[in-house]
Amino acid sequence: MLKIEFDDDYVIESLGIQEIDVYDIEVEDNHNFFGNNICVHNSIYVNVEGIVDKIYPGSDPNNDEDRSKITDMLTEFAKTLEEKAISVALEKMYKTTNAYDPCLNMKVEAIGQGVWRASKNYIMSVWSMEGIKYQTPVIKMTGIEAVKSSTPEICRNYIKDSISYIVKKDEAGLIKHIEKCVEEFYSMPFDKIGKPSGVTDIDKWIDSNTIFKKGVPYHVRGAITYNNLVDEKNLNDVCTKIQNGDKMRICYMLLPNPTGQNIFAVPDELPEEFRLEGYIDYVKQIDKTFLKPVNSLASLADIDLDGKKKLDEFY
Repeated sequence: MLKIEFDDDYVIESLGIQEIDVYDIEVEDNHNFFGNNICVHNSIYVNVEGIVDKIYPGSDPNNDEDRSKITDMLTEFAKTLEEKAISVALEKMYKTTNAYDPCLNMKVEAIGQGVWRASKNYIMSVWSMEGIKYQTPVIKMTGIEAVKSSTPEICRNYIKDSISYIVKKDEAGLIKHIEKCVEEFYSMPFDKIGKPSGVTDIDKWIDSNTIFKKGVPYHVRGAITYNNLVDEKNLNDVCTKIQNGDKMRICYMLLPNPTGQNIFAVPDELPEEFRLEGYIDYVKQIDKTFLKPVNSLASLADIDLDGKKKLDEFY
């Protein structure tokens, strides 16, 4: 047991590993648990656009003055709601259930503007967090491709930079940003645009006659194709083969090409000896890793890039 004492009488004490029961209340799409006798659960976001439009008709959330007024109003509205509705409802519930130790508490976490794909999958321009109002909104993102390690780093940055245009519903700015990203993407090498991925069970899917077995996962197929090409070109002294548990990068490839496959993986950079640079399918690669994710978020903000055929202009 480790005990550290401080001058102000605070003590940090390590209790080591203990086996204790953990009680979990769980329903679909929500995860709840008890911590210090408090039932903790996911936040819920409420659309108050109708309230804002009624109190401040014609206001512009992108205007600093309007945004500040809206934030103050919603903060006060939440306090009133908590005092006159939520607290009253909780007291009624405590009385009805004969609660021994009433401990439920609700409070405003964040105020802002955003778009939601699903639970834990959204982007938000936060105007106020935990009662602290921001002079400049802070972007919050959860579950989207910009925070996923399986998205190429360059595309994670593209998506992050797209978010400010989406939450502001700045269609012209978003289109200009996408055009710039596409132009840069097309000049990037395989290792910069390849999708990061791990790989296992390579040996399980190898077939001595057909290279790989039917039904092989696409990322494993890319790894086997790479390893097979290393052998074909006698480059074992130059190139490192992909092994089980390795990290690699995957790109779509144009057909026909020397590998005969539309997917290819490399452990790091694409070897010059393979002469495959000209077969990278930039159109499909950027569509999967950048354009589709951005378009799905933009459509939720009523920016219909796809419907206006504007996405076609990026290819």
